[in-house]
Amino acid sequence: MSSWNQRTWKKVTAQGNTWQKVDVDVIYSQMKDAISRRVEYQRQQDAVWARIKRTKCNATRELNAIDRKIGAETHKINRLISELCKYRKTHRAMNLAYRYICKEIERARRTAESNANTVRRVNAGRTVLICSTGVSHTDTTHLAKYVQQKYAQVARLEKWKNYVARYCV
Repeated sequence: MSSWNQRTWKKVTAQGNTWQKVDVDVIYSQMKDAISRRVEYQRQQDAVWARIKRTKCNATRELNAIDRKIGAETHKINRLISELCKYRKTHRAMNLAYRYICKEIERARRTAESNANTVRRVNAGRTVLICSTGVSHTDTTHLAKYVQQKYAQVARLEKWKNYVARYCV
């Protein structure tokens, strides 16, 4: 590569230095698309859970399929943000990444607090849990472990948010 521009970074490999080009505008548009798809999958998931709670039907396959789609989109978003973090310059894509991470932190925190409250209510005998097969139960071990994972996720996202904040426009 003959010149250094703002969309290029140096990658050191075992063979020596190589230059790679990063098109931040493409990353920005891919992130916007992936975020919108993920939001739509989450809406679908909420609708399925509402149907399970209302009718006590078995929707395990449907939920598993939606979970895989949400996971794939989340992985794609995280990969794009990681690629963007290698850029190390301010850009509107960093603002989008920062807003996404802030929303994820808030969503994960709300989820953890809500589920922790549910665990407390189930353990106190005031309510029961319902699984994706439509069966009611009172075993909170998996949900308590999920709450711990969510709080750990919030901590990791906070670190990532602080890193991305340095490059916001």
